[in-house]
Amino acid sequence: MMEQMFMHILNMSFMGSVVIVFILGLRVALRKAPKKYSYILWGIALIRLSVPLTLESAFSLIPVNPTPFTEKILYDMTPKIETGIEVFDQTLGSALPGARPAESVNPMQVYSFLGTIIWSVGVIALLIYGITTFVKLRQQLKGAYREKGNIYVSKAIQTPFVLGVLSPRIYLPDTLDTAEKHYVVLHEQMHIRRLDPIIRVISYMVLCLHWFNPLVWLAYGLSEKDMEMSCDEMVLNQLGPHIKKEYSQSLLHFATGRRRYNLSLLAFGEGEVIGRVKNILNFKKPKTYLTIGVTVLVVIAVISLVSNPINPMQKKFGGHVYQVEEVIYDAPLYSFTYFPETAPRFNISSDNQLYVQSQEEMREWTLVGGLYEAKIQEGQLLEWVQFPDFIEDTLEQEIRGIRKIYRAQSDIELASVSALVQESAYDPVYIIAQTQDERQLLFYGYQRGEQIEIRWIFTIKATT
Repeated sequence: MMEQMFMHILNMSFMGSVVIVFILGLRVALRKAPKKYSYILWGIALIRLSVPLTLESAFSLIPVNPTPFTEKILYDMTPKIETGIEVFDQTLGSALPGARPAESVNPMQVYSFLGTIIWSVGVIALLIYGITTFVKLRQQLKGAYREKGNIYVSKAIQTPFVLGVLSPRIYLPDTLDTAEKHYVVLHEQMHIRRLDPIIRVISYMVLCLHWFNPLVWLAYGLSEKDMEMSCDEMVLNQLGPHIKKEYSQSLLHFATGRRRYNLSLLAFGEGEVIGRVKNILNFKKPKTYLTIGVTVLVVIAVISLVSNPINPMQKKFGGHVYQVEEVIYDAPLYSFTYFPETAPRFNISSDNQLYVQSQEEMREWTLVGGLYEAKIQEGQLLEWVQFPDFIEDTLEQEIRGIRKIYRAQSDIELASVSALVQESAYDPVYIIAQTQDERQLLFYGYQRGEQIEIRWIFTIKATT
């Protein structure tokens, strides 16, 4: 159960990292725009890191496989992680240990178990840290008195901050003068109005889950920076640009120490305050055309980054029952052969699961496994054909032109059978490919150990 959760976290962390990279690029492009737009973009990363999205869209800009980490890698003889980034897949794949027939446990299962334990310890440690920090702060604020509404004053603090989620309170040091108090209270009220306290708690929880990912730490820090700057800009919009100097001075007095009170694990020093002051002094209300352009860009980014790319298998094959149209290759020297009317039927579900049904017995559909994109080199399919000399030249050229194939494999392919038994067994192999002229080819054969033998090649067509 925990290992499955860890796999889901790895997939979400991978997708979140891809989105974060996109946001970093957009953030540079929007560096002169109001910071509220950058702050909105970080919400996309928060969603990708916290929600296992299955929404697919033709407008998605995600260039990778959204679920590269599956339980299949725990049991495969040669485990692979297919992110869609070829260099990364080859580098990481070569580093993964394969199964050893003499051992009862796949090394990947051991690494997955240890990784789950380490991840769990890190999550618990950060949660304890956050809770401890919160409790200590509440103890420190016991002597605070209510000034008005949800505003409290305390002698035990030096910087203002908001504390609480459902009923947030604004806590002020007793050293504020009237002008500074006005700016500070308005700033904190802006946070409450935008539900920033809730967002930061959720962000911290997400950081706990993805503590092993440095890009998530970077996003956590930059999103907090954009949050504060966008809040500063809201104050300027409400009070007017003439307060820039006084507001900047209040920041220099009080913003330096603020981060230690809001459950943040990142330390921000004077450089962060200087960045906020520079943003205030340079802030100008954007032109109407700029506002419209940036808004359109952000909307496009939200649509294209929240959704996953349409699964190529589902787009091309999924949701249909197929029958054999033609047997275009039949390995010689075998007494058993197939004809279109005796060949099996195949059902590819909308979630890319392959089912097989015998035409002769017409029994219930038998689940073979999920269809996964297999990385192959040019002509590798021909190496798996048992008697390649019997393949016609036109068919050989057609097969050599295939760049993507999809193989049906169970996610627990080696889980129920020992490696020694697996080595001596012949397991069915089903491979589906699409030719240049969009014909579907199904390669059917057997595998013994790492050796694959293709005995039949069919062209298949959808019947429903």
